[in-house]
Parts: sequence; C-alpha cells; structure tokens
Amino acid sequence: GRWFPRLASALGAGATLLIYGLFLKLYWSRRQAVEQRVLLDLVLDNVDAYVYMKDRERRFSYVNAKMAEAAGLRAEEMVGRRDGEVLPQARADEVWELDRPVLETGQGRSVQHEAVLADGSVRQLWSVKVPVRAAGEVAAVLCVSTDVTDLHQLKARADAASQAKTDFLSNM
Repeated sequence: GRWFPRLASALGAGATLLIYGLFLKLYWSRRQAVEQRVLLDLVLDNVDAYVYMKDRERRFSYVNAKMAEAAGLRAEEMVGRRDGEVLPQARADEVWELDRPVLETGQGRSVQHEAVLADGSVRQLWSVKVPVRAAGEVAAVLCVSTDVTDLHQLKARADAASQAKTDFLSNM
C-alpha cells in the first residue's frame, strides 16, 4: 500500500517530463522551420527573377516580392488568390496557357514570352516552369522568370546592324 502513491507520483513526474520534452522538441522544430522559411523568402525576394507557384485551380501558393511588385500588389495580397483576381483576366489566361501544359504532362518547360507589368511596361521574359509533386501527383507549377528584355533588344540591334552591313555590301 505504501509503494502505490510513490509509484503514481513517479509515473506522473515521468509523464510530465515526457510531455514537456515533446513540446520542447516541437517548439524547436517549428522554430527551425520558421527560420528556414524566413531565409528562403530572403533569398527569393532578392533574386532578380519573378517567382511564383500556382496550383491546379490557378491559385497562387507563393509569390516573391518581384512578382508581387510586377502585379502592383504585395505578396500577401496575392497568395491564396486566383490569377484572374490579381491580374487582368486576358493576361491571367495567357500565363495559364503557358502553365497548364506543365500540370497536364508533368514535364517542365522553358519558354520566352512577353509580359505587360502593372506599370504598363512590356518585358521579354525567359520562364522556366517545373511541376511540383505532392503524394505522387502534380499539384502545382513553379515558375522562375528572368527578364531578358535587354538581351532581346541587343539581339535586335545586332540583327539590324548585320542586315545593314549585308545591304551595304550587296549594293557595292
């Protein structure tokens, strides 16, 4: 009879320590995940590219600061919303036609296309789109677009100079 209260007390203390240990482990793993997310956001917000992830319902699950700025919004205002809610519908549909094949085939692709930003400027983008899989299914498309407008303009000037040289030599 005397050992039972002591055993119950010891088991209670052990269970309390076990629960405390589990909560402490959960706290530290959660803290580490938050620190990793902050670091990832820091990197992606400072990379010179437009980055977004969009699901099959055309809902943004991630956008970096540059992508949000191009849409004239903050990243928090875009995440969770459909592309047609944050972009002009015609533009959203154009981008979706580039995104959709990645979701349907599960194959990544690269494409050059024109984009009109929120400020009205027209940019040439080189976009790399890759499937994001969850539970074996393609759940989203991740897109990283680099602005190649300057390169595009340089190539056009070089082509024009080459054509002028060809024309000059053929008229001699």
